[in-house]
Amino acid sequence: MEETTGKAKENEQLIRMNNERFMVPEILFHPSDVNIREMGISEAIVHVIESCPEEIQPHLYKNIVLTGGNACFPGFKDRVYNDVRCEAPSLCDVKVILPENPVTNAWEGGTLIPSDPEFHKLIVTRKQFEENGINFCLEKFDV
Repeated sequence: MEETTGKAKENEQLIRMNNERFMVPEILFHPSDVNIREMGISEAIVHVIESCPEEIQPHLYKNIVLTGGNACFPGFKDRVYNDVRCEAPSLCDVKVILPENPVTNAWEGGTLIPSDPEFHKLIVTRKQFEENGINFCLEKFDV
């Protein structure tokens, strides 16, 4: 990354940011601040976990993994943890994990799945689905 001198170079425009550096990430947690009627990140995490079967919710609260470029914002992990901790049931442990490289972490994980010797047990081929339909999936995955 190239260091800046604080002066615009030829054909460049320099924009100084002060409070804006903190306001942009804040919108991810409170989109209503800019009149967007959607849940913030922490609220969405809790909403999704609470919509899952009750018996797996404690496991989900202990396995929140942050991925993507937004996870690189300073203090992002702590903010998600604190917000989710406030909303989660008091008896649930909450753990938020920030991988070393959150930008590519999901992709890297996805590349490991096909090399797993048990991978064939995790898939339904198009041919299997077309021949047997949804019932094949329900039986295979014991749903």
